[in-house]
Amino acid sequence: MSDQPTVAEALWAKVPGQAEAVRQLRAAVSMPTHAYLISGPPGAGKRELATAFCASLLARGLDGDEADRVAARVESGDHGGVVVVEREGPFITADDARRVVERASRSPLEGDLQIIVIIDFHLVRDAGPMLLKSIEEPPPRTMFVLLSEELPRELETIASRCVVINVDAVPVDTLLELLVSEGIDDDVARAAAEVAGGSLTRARLLARDPKVSHRRDLWYRVPERLNGRGSRAGEVADDLVGSIEDLKAPLAEMEAEELTALDARAESMGIDPTKGEINRIKDRYKRTARRLHTDEMRVGLGVLVGRYRDEVLSGADPEDFLKASDLVQGLCDNLVFNVGDELALQSLLMSLPPIGQ
Repeated sequence: MSDQPTVAEALWAKVPGQAEAVRQLRAAVSMPTHAYLISGPPGAGKRELATAFCASLLARGLDGDEADRVAARVESGDHGGVVVVEREGPFITADDARRVVERASRSPLEGDLQIIVIIDFHLVRDAGPMLLKSIEEPPPRTMFVLLSEELPRELETIASRCVVINVDAVPVDTLLELLVSEGIDDDVARAAAEVAGGSLTRARLLARDPKVSHRRDLWYRVPERLNGRGSRAGEVADDLVGSIEDLKAPLAEMEAEELTALDARAESMGIDPTKGEINRIKDRYKRTARRLHTDEMRVGLGVLVGRYRDEVLSGADPEDFLKASDLVQGLCDNLVFNVGDELALQSLLMSLPPIGQ
């Protein structure tokens, strides 16, 4: 008997730092219920969990080679038994919900089971009630896997109809170990892991960025550069926003690699990738770019507040720390409403107390 792990087992192994969630979903494979809701922060491994779960469900009962082929097709997105629903706009719309309901009512495109995976389910908003009946009582050969960053009050009813699997932010040590195992230099891996905010996706992106340490230092040194003048605040804000823009290059590399992999899979099957498949990848990276900008702002602002805290530990006036914390929290709250970053940053920097002057 081969010691080589099956494809499905290898997929479970790609979910770092989520041992309890892996245990729960692996146990569910033998007797699954109609709906699962995997909830946790971005980049914590929800997609990887869903992929491993779907692959294991569709490969169960098959012989070794056939089970591996099915699991590999699920991983590559080529299996008709898995229907992935991703929003095109900022929210999951009523039209999206209607398409899900219609798809759920039909027979599987392949095999005896169809699994409908809905990404960003926390953004379903007003379309939630349209999905309740289908999720609560899907046809016998349909099941749902919902991925959500949080469980807002309006989703409590739907969540109560699902088995809820909670995931946590990935620990820094786990991220570091994974990045090093993927060939990333130790120092680069540590710098990326420490500022990734528990996100595997973000850690891998930052590990490609040679300026990750420089960006953190730029935020940390902000108070030293302030002098109460608008011109200086504008200059510092330009530098900070520009440093975030630097991340577009490694993100574009990741998008190009995924599109190349799509072409290679299609070529191996003797077909061309569909326009829909290409657009789904491109749209996902556009959303990632928008989220990345906000995430980097939040992380940077956290580093900035940390500098004021460090100054208090060195004997500075605690009032400066309290003032900076309140001002930064106000900007973080407004980021939810897509306030213009550079102008908002400049306004914040005009109000922050300088250090070392």
